[in-house]
Parts: sequence; C-alpha cells; structure tokens
Amino acid sequence: MMADRFPDDLFEQIRQLAARVDHLEAQLRQRPGVTKASQGWLLADMSVPTVPSGHVQIGCASGDFYVATSDGEVKRMPGVGSSVVTPDVDLSDAPSSYNQTWAQAHVASTSSIYQSFLQLLDSLGGAGFIEF
Repeated sequence: MMADRFPDDLFEQIRQLAARVDHLEAQLRQRPGVTKASQGWLLADMSVPTVPSGHVQIGCASGDFYVATSDGEVKRMPGVGSSVVTPDVDLSDAPSSYNQTWAQAHVASTSSIYQSFLQLLDSLGGAGFIEF
C-alpha cells in the first residue's frame, strides 16, 4: 500500500499555499524595474535574446536599439539619428521686401531640410522601422 502523500489537513495546506502566493506576489510588486527613466532610459547593453512565442523584446545591443520577435526576426536601428545632419537655417537676414536672391537662398534652405528628411526616412527604412 502506498503512503499517503498528503497526511495533513488539506485545508491547512491550501491556506499555507495561499499565504506563500500572497507573500511572493508582494515581493514581485517591490522588485525594482529593469530600466530607469527619471533622466532618460538607462538600458543595459546585451546580446539579442531568444524571445518566447507571442512576445517581442526591445533592447540595446552594441549601442544599437533592436526589436526582436518570437520568430527570430531582429530589426535594428543603428546609431539613432547619428547619420542625419540637421542643416543650419537662418532667416534672420530676411529683407523687408523679398528679392530674388533671398528667395533663392530660401529655396536652397528648404531643399537642404528636405534632403535631411529623406536621409531620416532612409535611416528608418534601412533599420526596418518603416516600410515604403
């Protein structure tokens, strides 16, 4: 004959298990977060992990942000904004009446801003964050 695996009062064991669950849940609520955001996000540099089914992992590897999916796809965003140069646009010298020279300079400045915008789109597209 097999020994009784639960020789004690089952209701007492349930109460003890419930108390343990309550204690563990309280400890989880007190656990510090994995990031700090009071002065920007502080992320640990880590290798891209295996992601459980139905989840995504957002992190930082070798200084590049990444999003990894459960099917193994990894989208990286290298050097966020580092390849995009913000042009200087100074309109403080705009004349009271607009002449052709000023208008041409304004068109050149607008074109420079547009080129920077295209670089940004290329950077985001190359990292897989947007599709064209």
